[in-house]
Amino acid sequence: RELADVGESPAAPTEKLTRVIAALFAAFEDPALCQLFLEGWSRARRSKALRLELAWTREQLRLSVEELLRAGMGDGAFRSDLDPEAMASVILGTAEGLLLQSVNQGGPVPAERLTDALLRGVLPHPVDATPGQAARGFGSTR
Repeated sequence: RELADVGESPAAPTEKLTRVIAALFAAFEDPALCQLFLEGWSRARRSKALRLELAWTREQLRLSVEELLRAGMGDGAFRSDLDPEAMASVILGTAEGLLLQSVNQGGPVPAERLTDALLRGVLPHPVDATPGQAARGFGSTR
């Protein structure tokens, strides 16, 4: 629901994307939620119904992110040559990677730097920023 609220907000596309990424990454900082997802994925290997439900839920998330990317492309906030379907998958895959790393209490690259890397991949011009600056500073650019 939080992602839908972000998508419907009047914020600039870059701010919306930053908030969506932050929400996805924050969800995987919750140990209980991480455990639930990991157990669900494991059980889905044996349950076709659960596998289909998880696939449907993930696809809805991916489509929401894709829609946000397309809107940002239409506004000129994001690169015109961006593949929104692929980038939405990359964003979700990054969040899922953080989930898998949660078992080990995180990975070597902090979520803030991953957010910056993802934003740099969608913005129309290269950005010379220190880590964390992209996530904090781009919300007001468009």
